[in-house]
Amino acid sequence: VRADPRPNRQQDRLLHAAFAYQASQLGAVAFRWACLTPATAAWMGAALGFALELPKEHGAGLPQGKGLSGPDILGDLPGAALPAARATWAPARLVSLKVNYWPSAELRNRNGRPEPQLESDYAGQRYYLAFSPGALGNTAPWPPWLGVAVGHSVPYWASQPPIDEWYLALDLRFESLPIHGAAWRRIAWALDQIHVPAPGVRLRQREWTVGLF
Repeated sequence: VRADPRPNRQQDRLLHAAFAYQASQLGAVAFRWACLTPATAAWMGAALGFALELPKEHGAGLPQGKGLSGPDILGDLPGAALPAARATWAPARLVSLKVNYWPSAELRNRNGRPEPQLESDYAGQRYYLAFSPGALGNTAPWPPWLGVAVGHSVPYWASQPPIDEWYLALDLRFESLPIHGAAWRRIAWALDQIHVPAPGVRLRQREWTVGLF
């Protein structure tokens, strides 16, 4: 089956943006170990996260296989810059990029052509832009640990032509839970990279479904 590439391209760009986002955060930690100031480390991490994506984008999505793919780069930039913005500009703390992954039937059964690999298992990947109205601590009575996430995925892509799936769901912000301790802060940071399924709705071809997404 020849797949319509549009939803796949959206998933691929979100995958690259998520990689740049994580590389930016880890780069900032490394630069902090090198004794840079928090703001400098954050933006150096953003530059590193973006730079790591450039080799992958060379020729991506271009018929000739040459040159940089502009649309893909435009997806990498906000992914790399968001952690630095969160570290240096208070309003940006309201926004984070989260992922959710469960191996799809296409990956488990290796059905479809091309066969999905772990990194191209688009049907198992969900990407969420999470908004936390209580992140700044001045939006009472909105609880600081509760947010809202907008997500995208595809139900399949190799076995059938892909279609878009959009999500709107509640989102849990672990670092704002009333739990204290240095160890918990590290655990909460790791957990906050993931969108834990929560009550919400899914839109697929004009059909709404209520569930845990």
